[in-house]
Amino acid sequence: MTKTPATKRKRKKQAVLSPERNIRYEAVIIIEAAMLVLSAAVFICWLPVYFINVHMPLALIIVDMAIASLLVQGLILLKQSRRTDQYQQRIAALAMTVVYPLVQFIVLALLYISQVGPFSSAFREAAHTAFGAILAFNGSLPVILLMVVCTTIGSLWLWKIIMMAKEAPYWQPRSADQLSEAEKTKQERGLRCRKIGVTLMVRVPFALICAFMFVMTLLYITPATILFAMMMAMSAVVPYAVILSFVIGLVYMLKGEVYYKIKH
Repeated sequence: MTKTPATKRKRKKQAVLSPERNIRYEAVIIIEAAMLVLSAAVFICWLPVYFINVHMPLALIIVDMAIASLLVQGLILLKQSRRTDQYQQRIAALAMTVVYPLVQFIVLALLYISQVGPFSSAFREAAHTAFGAILAFNGSLPVILLMVVCTTIGSLWLWKIIMMAKEAPYWQPRSADQLSEAEKTKQERGLRCRKIGVTLMVRVPFALICAFMFVMTLLYITPATILFAMMMAMSAVVPYAVILSFVIGLVYMLKGEVYYKIKH
């Protein structure tokens, strides 16, 4: 088929308009989405403890579905992290969405540090002071409404962006036959580091948090010596393991992007 000048101009225009990959924005989106997944997971795990003595099954179901929606959004955005469009929109929508679950996650973390975690008395006292200040802020009805509205708007915005994924351009690594041996090795290392990084940032902390919350929920429902011993052992390990896994995962992800500097 003969390519007419009009066809060539059209393809050239499409190539010009096609957005390029922005590694920095992509890293920010992955970090925000990982924070959304982890904070939503913690909040979901704590819901049965909050509502166990409250006969409000309808409220529990509604709140659980809303937080589960945030969890699903975070996972989808991690999967769509290689989109090359709407970088700033996704960053802004994620920042709005993560506000409420992240604040609750910070409250729970400070509560754990001040009462449960194996920390020094000075550190516990500082955490208790910060916990009291944030709890006073978090307990204000106008602040709660503002955070809920912000998260709701951000979540709706995210669903709109997610629904546009079929028309969105995605970054794809070049095929092996287009690369030299050095570039091929570099690309394989970069992609492998990226996969390891996302796993350490999301999957490992998510599994550890869910296991810890599951043991705490069982201990709250059915007090037992072995569960208490497991909870104490996990409380001494899980927080450090989650933080360490997240940081190492972030390093691996950025290392993968440094490895993969092949011009596309």
